[in-house]
Amino acid sequence: SGHTKTVKALLAAGADVNAVGADGRKALMIAKVEGHTDIAELLKKAGATRAAKEVPDQKTVVSARRKESAKDEVAVEKTERPKDDVAAQSVEWSKDCKFWLDKGAICATYGNDEGAITHFKKAIQLDRKSCQAYFNLGISQGEMGHYQSAISSIEKAIEMDPAKGLYYYGRGRVYLLSGDKVKAVEDFKRAAELGNQDAKDYLANTTHVAP
Repeated sequence: SGHTKTVKALLAAGADVNAVGADGRKALMIAKVEGHTDIAELLKKAGATRAAKEVPDQKTVVSARRKESAKDEVAVEKTERPKDDVAAQSVEWSKDCKFWLDKGAICATYGNDEGAITHFKKAIQLDRKSCQAYFNLGISQGEMGHYQSAISSIEKAIEMDPAKGLYYYGRGRVYLLSGDKVKAVEDFKRAAELGNQDAKDYLANTTHVAP
């Protein structure tokens, strides 16, 4: 949830950075998806892996999706397909925006931002009102060095949900990567005003930022 101090305390206590949650995701994946870049860096320094072999297989991802949404279970029953037919279920879910968001998140977490961009664009095609899809697309575009496209994508997310501090923080990180520190700090301040902890930590630890 962006609580950097809590993450540091857990790491100091010996928490397993590669533990997999009930939804099939690791802490590094969640931090990446939620835009908590500083926490992602802490996890990587503590030994969180990005190797392809660590990516949850299709059965794990599908299983997690079933737990998250009862609608998916109902859809499977209506088609009268065998419950253990993972391939058939994944075809049905491939029509869902969240399916492609999850797939893009996995790619982004393990360094394949090019693949992630393709998946996030697919998610947007299925749901043009998904501000999360636009935001995730922008973050991956920024990681690829496509700064103008990244800023444009994140701005669409901000237009849809202007009260979400994470989106301003994400755009600020892209500005920072592009070398525009002035606009980056402006976004970090706005994100901090909206309660984003990563932005607060950045401003608190950057001496050149005026209070």
